[in-house]
Amino acid sequence: MLVHSDIVLFNLLRFQENMKIFIPLLTKIYPMYLLIGVGYVLGRTKKVNQEMVATALIYFLIPVVLFLAVLSTQMTASKIILPLVVAVFCTLVSQLFRLTSRGKISDSRLGIWSYACGSGNSGYFGIPLTYFLLGPEYVSTTLLAAFGFIIYESTFGFFYIARAHHSVKKSITKLISLPSLWAFGAALALQKAGVTVNGIWLGVYQYSRVIYSVLGMIMLGIALSHLRTFKLNLPLIFRVFSFKFLVWPVVVGALLILDKNHFFDRETAKVLFLLALVPLPANSVAFATKLKTEPEETSLIVVLSTVFALIYIPIVWGLGII
Repeated sequence: MLVHSDIVLFNLLRFQENMKIFIPLLTKIYPMYLLIGVGYVLGRTKKVNQEMVATALIYFLIPVVLFLAVLSTQMTASKIILPLVVAVFCTLVSQLFRLTSRGKISDSRLGIWSYACGSGNSGYFGIPLTYFLLGPEYVSTTLLAAFGFIIYESTFGFFYIARAHHSVKKSITKLISLPSLWAFGAALALQKAGVTVNGIWLGVYQYSRVIYSVLGMIMLGIALSHLRTFKLNLPLIFRVFSFKFLVWPVVVGALLILDKNHFFDRETAKVLFLLALVPLPANSVAFATKLKTEPEETSLIVVLSTVFALIYIPIVWGLGII
């Protein structure tokens, strides 16, 4: 009986310790939730054109930010391995979702959620989370890993969404027209030629990154404002959350624990596990809007995952798995 009481007390103390992270974490990322609210108000009162915002994000801001981010990072051969590994892992998780969900959710939903479950909010959410839980010295590693999410989103992720409504040929055509991957390749080529970001362009990069983050969150609120009825698709939410908040951390955690040859150093392992905990990608709403794939429902589930992450991350991170 005494042993049982000690275990209960230990678990209670650990839970209280984990919850100490909650308030500081909320103070770091609460502007994200305010921006979602701003987007909701704008959508309700000003009838903001949701598709124009999505177009600006996909065809201008995302490629510009990606281009300048890569150009401002010294991408050596060893550094390029991390985003490539992340992109491959994202693709495998996405494919697993497709295989296990085919026939259980509609084809239109299969595309957007195959994309979303293979990715995560590594930018808007992951970077401030890294800064708070690990420290500023880890942010550069998070940015490298985030390139992997973007590579996946701009290839297989986008293809899965397009494929829900178009033929393979049409989907590939839409994929080729996506500027993000071209921006990534162009930045690598220019960097190899000795071009770097400095002076005024460094300022452009900082401003464009802020605008990108702000519009991304406002986009969620605008899509939410278009909800006609507040109806929760519980089976879909359960399936999506299971992949994002169970499959991701379990698989990534297991791989890192089994990494006996230390392919990833301690710093990289911590960043990878932390990014396995982030909520669904906010860019899902932009892609869902542009390809007309349930943008309102997508926004609702993405917001729910972002709120859920506030409680979920302190608890899981506090377990000290990595």
